[in-house]
Amino acid sequence: MGRVLKPGGRLVTLPIHPNFDPDPEYYAPYGFAMTQTPAHVDGTSVNLDLFYSDFRATVTAWYWNFASLDAALKAADFNSVAHINPMPSKYRTAAYPDLLRRYLERPHAVILEAYR
Repeated sequence: MGRVLKPGGRLVTLPIHPNFDPDPEYYAPYGFAMTQTPAHVDGTSVNLDLFYSDFRATVTAWYWNFASLDAALKAADFNSVAHINPMPSKYRTAAYPDLLRRYLERPHAVILEAYR
């Protein structure tokens, strides 16, 4: 990804959150389940089972902790790496709505931003 960016270019990606909740049912109210056995092991797969109404799908992602993500970006000449938890802008200062509270406390993904 770094090779296609000009100097000063920005990378934004959405990896699995290194602190995701390992209980497969934690995210069920949001239409998906996550499974990784054992949980929080670098370089291993995480299954995201998506379900909404009649829709079903499975996506395989890969888990990396913050140190590994940062090291890979620095090795590719990225700097100013930031980890940003997803947060709807209208809730930044207001109390979380009950429906989103648990998700926002332990999101399944993190926004990763880095500059070249």
